[in-house]
Amino acid sequence: MKKVGFSDWSLGTVVVSDWSLGTVVVSDWSLGTVVVSDWSLGTVVVSDWSLGTVVFSDWSLGTAVFSDWSLGTVVVSDWSLGTAVVSDWSLGTVVFSDWSLGTVVVSDWSLGTVVVSDWSLGTAVVSDWSLGTVVVSDWSLGTVVVSDWSLGTVVVSDWSLGTVVVSDWSLGTAVVKVNWSLGTVVVSDWSLGTVVVSDWSLGTVVFSDWSLGTVVVSDWSLGTAVVSDWSLGTVVFSDWSLGTAVVSDWSLGTVGVQ
Repeated sequence: MKKVGFSDWSLGTVVVSDWSLGTVVVSDWSLGTVVVSDWSLGTVVVSDWSLGTVVFSDWSLGTAVFSDWSLGTVVVSDWSLGTAVVSDWSLGTVVFSDWSLGTVVVSDWSLGTVVVSDWSLGTAVVSDWSLGTVVVSDWSLGTVVVSDWSLGTVVVSDWSLGTVVVSDWSLGTAVVKVNWSLGTVVVSDWSLGTVVVSDWSLGTVVFSDWSLGTVVVSDWSLGTAVVSDWSLGTVVFSDWSLGTAVVSDWSLGTVGVQ
């Protein structure tokens, strides 16, 4: 027998002790307040459907608490995606303990602030996707800290190219200290081309400015060279198949060879 007690259908107040869906108490259908003790979906307490506040103890998705559907605040203890706390879907604040991507904390999807402890790409902290500030501890490319993608400031500890610090991509300031097939290099500004390379198959080299071409090479298959200005061609080579050479000006061709 289905035991039913109700005070007014227009209000919908009802108590059902056993009803294929389980024991249920509804105080007002218009508001939707309901308590169900066992219902194919699980135990549920809903205070107001219009707001969607609900507690589920076990519902194939797991234990959940929703404070307001419109906001989407939810706590899920185990949910195919993992444990999650979401304060507001519109903002996307969420904590997942394990979600195929790994543990993640996101404070605001629109901003994209996220902490991921293991996410196939590695541990990451991103403060703002629009800015791209991110810390990744291991990401196939290696540990990287980027303060702003638009500026490109990045620190990578090992990235097949080696450790690199770039302060601004637009300027290209970079420090590479591991090995980058070309060797260790410090570049202060790509537009100017200032670079220090400690071993680059050509040898140690310092360039002060590409436009001027000032370079110091300690050993470069051609020999040690100091060039103060390519446009003028002033150069000192200690041994370069021809021997020690000093050239004061390419346009004039003044050269001394020992």
